Amino acid sequence: MKRVHECVEHGGKVLIPVFALGRAQELCILLDAYWQRMGLNIPIFFSAGLTEKSLQYYKLFISWTSQSIKQTHVKSNAFDFKHITTFDREDLTKPGPCVLFATPGMLHAGMSLEAFKHWAPDPKNLLIIPGYCVVGTVGSRLTSGFKGPVEIDGRNTVNVRCGIAHVSFSAHADAKGIMQLLRQAEPENVMLVHGEKWKMGFLREKIQREFGIPCFDPPNGEYVTIHSQNTVPIKMSTALLDEAMMARRKATVVGFDDDDDVEMAHADKRPRKEGLNQIPVSGVLLMKDDASPAHFMRTPDAANAARIPQHFLTFSSEIPVPSGETTDRLIKRLQAYCSETCLVHTTDTHGVMQVKSVSIKQCSTTLSLKWSHEDADVADSLTACVKGTIDVRR
Repeated sequence: MKRVHECVEHGGKVLIPVFALGRAQELCILLDAYWQRMGLNIPIFFSAGLTEKSLQYYKLFISWTSQSIKQTHVKSNAFDFKHITTFDREDLTKPGPCVLFATPGMLHAGMSLEAFKHWAPDPKNLLIIPGYCVVGTVGSRLTSGFKGPVEIDGRNTVNVRCGIAHVSFSAHADAKGIMQLLRQAEPENVMLVHGEKWKMGFLREKIQREFGIPCFDPPNGEYVTIHSQNTVPIKMSTALLDEAMMARRKATVVGFDDDDDVEMAHADKRPRKEGLNQIPVSGVLLMKDDASPAHFMRTPDAANAARIPQHFLTFSSEIPVPSGETTDRLIKRLQAYCSETCLVHTTDTHGVMQVKSVSIKQCSTTLSLKWSHEDADVADSLTACVKGTIDVRR
């Protein structure tokens, strides 16, 4: 905190590359609390995207967080930051001090690398890398003490003159923590999926030696088959299967990759039996205490069977109209994007645009979006379209 404070106090910008989940929220809480305590009014930003989206769930499920965070909820939600706002690309070139949390955490792409290109040549600025960086990334070269111009993408270089600090703020458990977890969980199999190859190999041998259970550390893209000793019979409701098959038919209408897709697109025809195991199905697995088989069914049916009320998550967002744009032009841009991507959209007499469950209302200086949780991906793409991060043919 002291390094960050000193940098912005002297007019510098601080870049903190983070991953979207876990570490980003914890650092935001610490810095927001420090800003409040010190009475600072220098802007703190986090780049939009997954970090912004994940904050909605942190706010919603605050009861799942640590005890210290839950205790503060009596006064206010710890994730309703008072000093942290969403970052805009225009802020990259604005003068004056600021702090930016940007993804990804290893400076190999995205907004963190973009900000690094702009701010690294200025000796007033500061780069803080709060975690491990894989060998070969820009973050790894910087934390290893590299000086001078840094190659970015094989063609361009950045002359690094800013301050660099590497602090250990890992979001992952170390070997000791993993071994403790295994003692508590007592699993029958272990799979290591993240880390350096030789370290994972060492840990794999240690797990096998101390616990006597199979441990795997497959490379990316490799399949691993783990044979289960128990078979659990599951009954799937025909309503859920019909719903999944209908979704498959609708999905194949758009592409028409081959004759089979066209054939499946007709509602009066079903896919061949050998394709049934390739249809993704999303539902609720309902298991009772007795020995009766588990039932895989639609969410409303599961709620009725369990005699519990069904809850629905609805999200909203206010998007400021970018400078030089109007709400009418943004709506036309959204309509063009929906036409290109085959998203069905309507507009009512009040000018409210509807795309699935996403409603888009024009206000004087903002667009107001509301959507249900199952259409979060659609809302994300429409938000990106409004902010200009998706190209639309006009």
